[in-house]
Amino acid sequence: MARRYKFKLTAVVLHTTLIAGIIWQALAFSRTVFPALNISQVDTHKVMVSGNVRRPGVYKVPHGTTEFELLHAAGIRNNSDLASFSLVSRVSENGILQVNALEAPVGLRNEPVVRVEFFLGEITLVSRDGRVLPQAEGVMLSEGDRVQTEAASQAELSIGTEARVNLDNFSEVVIDKIAVGDGDRPQIELFQRSGLCWYKIALTEKRESYVITTPFAELTVGGTGADFFVSIRGDHLVINNMDGLIYLERLDGSEAINIISGQMVTIYEDGRPFQITGIRGEDDVSGRFTPIEEERRRYMTRNMPLNVLFCGLPHTFFMISTQFETGTVNVVPIPPSLIVEQFVHGFSTLDEAFLYGGPMLVSILIEKVLNIQIPKYVVMNRSDIMRTAAALGGLEVYLDPVAASELNLPSGESKLNQEQLALFVSPEISGYEDSKRRQIAVFRNLFEGLRKENIVITALLADQLITNIETNFIPSDIMNQYSRFRERPAWAFLHHDLPVTSIQRRNKTCYEPQLELSRNLF
Repeated sequence: MARRYKFKLTAVVLHTTLIAGIIWQALAFSRTVFPALNISQVDTHKVMVSGNVRRPGVYKVPHGTTEFELLHAAGIRNNSDLASFSLVSRVSENGILQVNALEAPVGLRNEPVVRVEFFLGEITLVSRDGRVLPQAEGVMLSEGDRVQTEAASQAELSIGTEARVNLDNFSEVVIDKIAVGDGDRPQIELFQRSGLCWYKIALTEKRESYVITTPFAELTVGGTGADFFVSIRGDHLVINNMDGLIYLERLDGSEAINIISGQMVTIYEDGRPFQITGIRGEDDVSGRFTPIEEERRRYMTRNMPLNVLFCGLPHTFFMISTQFETGTVNVVPIPPSLIVEQFVHGFSTLDEAFLYGGPMLVSILIEKVLNIQIPKYVVMNRSDIMRTAAALGGLEVYLDPVAASELNLPSGESKLNQEQLALFVSPEISGYEDSKRRQIAVFRNLFEGLRKENIVITALLADQLITNIETNFIPSDIMNQYSRFRERPAWAFLHHDLPVTSIQRRNKTCYEPQLELSRNLF
């Protein structure tokens, strides 16, 4: 049985800078929608939710509640139709939200993603139009792109979650096809032009089609997958099938066989019959890939970027990336109305994605936009945010004259409590653009507080920060990452705006991601 090589980043855990930063950013954004009021003192509305939801009925909600929040409470099904809703709109007294049904469930377009996971030495990435692509771990490859390894170099490609391809030095692989066929079946075709490659492929229940073409023959992976080597050596190639089933055929169709586990096949350019033997100990060339295996372990334990998705309900999304190699913390606000329909069917925007699939689906979609992997997430609602903000205490910020006047405080540095901070970052003072600037300033000041050790994280505080919060982190993760943070003497904070194009959809402003720019944001 072929081994499965599903890429996992469970070894990478939350850096304390990020935990604290996203909490305060959550407060910043969410309080712009939810002013700090005693719930017993605010007006409430009765709103009917009917149709294709899990919990239809009449809901009594506070004034200011959005359609997103109410639909989230009512429970969206995988065939609920959200096209008619403006999720950021507030509901009104005696309103009715009628949810219709789609003809088919929503879902991802299951086109596999091909990435450069790791590399050692010098590699060259060339696009189909001849442009040289940046050398970077995690870079996404498209149809027609090719990977070339130089002397004393190796690289590892991932295809979806179930396949890996390792390239030895002086090897070249071209991505011929990345597609979805009948029945939503992924189809992958690679062309190995030269060198030695190690293919580790496991087929899932979708029964992907994997085809590897060489100058002399074509290989199709069968059964449940295969673990094999392909070595091109001048006028012949050698296939070592360590495990699994492969269908092998000459390019002209003149000869074909099934290769089973433990067989080695040599194919000559001059057309002589396939030479089939058993694999001996000296035929196992896996030792050639020891350097890239060691590079993977080093990268996973020391330099893998920590990428975290933060979802602050009702409609705040951030991607926060800690780059340990460069010593930078990168923050990217993601518009809730970001258009993602190029990756899905049945819906259009990121906030709709959360209602259908929660933080996991949102993470997958932002991964596709930014060409990075986001293994961790944190989701917080209003009560989570207020409780966590109280646990952290106040924060030092610089008050500009307009904000200082509104808060009835002097201009300059001042420590704000959670209520003052909520007003400081809200658009009520001087509009959205100033609000956004102040929100980033809050995050930067928190980062500086941690960097200068004015803010100290303890095990008790770490537990308080994530208790009863929807996240895939645990308290010990926070402390481990806090230790790593303190080990590095120099860190920098960077804020990035996602490259987007503003468009109008059904009287709603949406944002089309500029994929090429987004995928080279860092």
